[in-house]
Amino acid sequence: MGKFGRPGASLRGWRELFPNAVIFGADIDRDILFQEDRIRTFYCDQLDSAVSRELWSQPELREPMDILIDDGLHSFEGNMSFLNESLDHIRPGGIYVVEDILNDALDKWRAYLAESCSSRFSNYDFALVELSETVENSDNNLLLIRRRA
Repeated sequence: MGKFGRPGASLRGWRELFPNAVIFGADIDRDILFQEDRIRTFYCDQLDSAVSRELWSQPELREPMDILIDDGLHSFEGNMSFLNESLDHIRPGGIYVVEDILNDALDKWRAYLAESCSSRFSNYDFALVELSETVENSDNNLLLIRRRA
């Protein structure tokens, strides 16, 4: 989180946008975890598969998710590790978004999607959205994934 970031701000924004939703968040910084009306946060280290599996074993997280947004570590290794442990937790018709993919990680993502995801996750649609290099701060590329209904 940047110097001026406010822990939980985006979770509160999602809660406001979706007034009937329960919002879950996860972070490696235990000091910023909190619980509020319709928001619950959990500890997770994206680089540790066992910790991600532990996250998904929490009773509140056992139901499939409608939307999962990975706005965490912003590294290929962290995003890929968390995706591998989390994608099966999306309900049919649900979406998974990896935010802020860095330009220098795009080739790794292309290779990973072609080599691993198409066979392992055959019931999902993947779209790597690359921003034009003329866009300021174009390290905000996205990976969009939809689980087929």
